[in-house]
Amino acid sequence: MVQILLYLATHCAFLFRPGGFRFVDSRVDESFGGDAMVVLESSTTRLRFTRDRAQLLMTFQPITGKPMDWFSLGLLRGVLTGDRGGSEVLDEGWADFLRSSLGELEARFSEPERADDLIKALKTQGKLRAKQLFG
Repeated sequence: MVQILLYLATHCAFLFRPGGFRFVDSRVDESFGGDAMVVLESSTTRLRFTRDRAQLLMTFQPITGKPMDWFSLGLLRGVLTGDRGGSEVLDEGWADFLRSSLGELEARFSEPERADDLIKALKTQGKLRAKQLFG
């Protein structure tokens, strides 16, 4: 949990601007040296930061999304820039990408038609990634 909180404090303070994100859920497990999860929500978007086997990752979904529909920052980067990048383990670069793309993400999630289009594009990126990784 500490790793997630340090990452948020060090790289993602912009999430906590007035009217921004708030903590809505968290969990800590003793397995694998302290796996943990923190969920943040804004009025349109849910962010889930996960520490899994010492790797820090983030997924997101629209507040109105299906419970199973979580998407990675790499998929969003693929939709917005055409390049999914490499490793999705969180670092300063991914925080910078989140900062620069968050306005666009929330704008699209705030309009149902644009949200549906974005979700379809994210799922397409997921299929392309799976094909690239697994053939």
